[in-house]
Amino acid sequence: MKKLLLFLIFSFVILNANEKIPYKLAKIKASHVAHNFHKLMKSNAQQKFKEGGTLLAAQFCTDNAVKLTKEFNNKLEKGISLKRISLKNRNSNSYPKEDEINILKALDLLEKSSVYLPKIIQMVDKDIFKVYFPATMSGKSCKKCHGLKKDIDLKVLKLFKDKYPKDKAMNFKSGQVRGAVVVTVKIKD
Repeated sequence: MKKLLLFLIFSFVILNANEKIPYKLAKIKASHVAHNFHKLMKSNAQQKFKEGGTLLAAQFCTDNAVKLTKEFNNKLEKGISLKRISLKNRNSNSYPKEDEINILKALDLLEKSSVYLPKIIQMVDKDIFKVYFPATMSGKSCKKCHGLKKDIDLKVLKLFKDKYPKDKAMNFKSGQVRGAVVVTVKIKD
């Protein structure tokens, strides 16, 4: 009887561990991708800020963010993709899909509850996962384009108004969730 019980427990642990392998692999791959994307975008924006201040950095983002994201995606391993989403978006292409809206609302509720914002992993299919990385107002440089409208440089505001007439990506306060970076990972057999 003891041997049977030990066998059942051992089998349960092994089977349960195998079920979590795709989840863990998706999380690891997605974290690596999101980190590299953040480094790419941050270094480009910082370089432009050093060259010409907030206006040049904002111009660079309005002209190149979508292109850089596409180029970044083209270099990723097959079955992996990245996008940025927000309920209060600047670029209308960044509006989330229906299932992503609920995740963003959940992140917003968590932020309002003063808890640590987790990565959220959504199982889309048995071998496809979406990993959500919350984007928050975490620094002074973010506020120069996404902060309170009254504090944003008038030339930068005009740039955004001309390029994005339906811009909703401002008036965020420190710590607020602005959206998320979503990495979709298809785990191969």
